[in-house]
Amino acid sequence: MAIAIKNIPVLTGKDAEYFNDMIESVKNAPVTHVSESMIKAIKGMAERSKKYVIRK
Repeated sequence: MAIAIKNIPVLTGKDAEYFNDMIESVKNAPVTHVSESMIKAIKGMAERSKKYVIRK
């Protein structure tokens, strides 16, 4: 039985440095930053779910 080998992307150079710096800066952060647009989207989903009626 053959196993498909998939290419795995590898970051190198400036992209890799940027990624590592970003991870190090947020690794010890107490909370994750949530943008205002994401908060509005979450509130909208919560409101729609409250209004949802399950039909039997």
